[in-house]
Amino acid sequence: MGPLEFAGAPRRESMPKLTPVEKRFLDLIRRALKGEGESPTFDELRRAMGWGAVNMVTKYVERLRKKGLILTGPSGSKRSIRLVEEHRRGAVSLPLWGVVHAGPLTEGHEAMGELIDAPEWMVPPHADCGFLQVRGDSMKDKGIFDGDYVLLRRQATAENRQTVVAGVGGAMTLKQIFFHPDCVELIPFNPDLKPIRVAAIEDLRIVGVCLGLIRRRI
Repeated sequence: MGPLEFAGAPRRESMPKLTPVEKRFLDLIRRALKGEGESPTFDELRRAMGWGAVNMVTKYVERLRKKGLILTGPSGSKRSIRLVEEHRRGAVSLPLWGVVHAGPLTEGHEAMGELIDAPEWMVPPHADCGFLQVRGDSMKDKGIFDGDYVLLRRQATAENRQTVVAGVGGAMTLKQIFFHPDCVELIPFNPDLKPIRVAAIEDLRIVGVCLGLIRRRI
């Protein structure tokens, strides 16, 4: 296995200059993490900043991420913002459960019997977590590429628009989940591919929710 890195973890030598709005935005995140022990949601940040649209939050999250001040989890994660300054150097060894196909529904995945080290802050306490290696490119426009390792928390439920491993029977895939009143869609992030529609919601099996990503360095 080649060297690995947490996708999106920037390296910065010193504190970059911030605009007054960026500083206020960062202070809100700091206070929430210190006071509540968890990241604020985008909507909580929007309301605290007095903004009318969530896309303003997205804009400033991306600014702070590019300046090396915060880390973010996968799109669709409600509380995924972390401070780089609080990034802990400790590591947790988690099992590589096997392979998940980011493409058509594919039968099962094989246990690999290997361990991958993940940053401690990336892994929720007492959660049943492990890694799956991605095969395929259906999530490439979401920054998940063939050969990446997704951190999965095993659970049988998910919230709308979360990135999940799910499918029907033993056939699984990695996609964003979207719940409709009469069906569920598993949405790819690749314009060449179409959503997978599961007409009977009770037939859908959710294996787990993607919490993060580790990328093999080339």
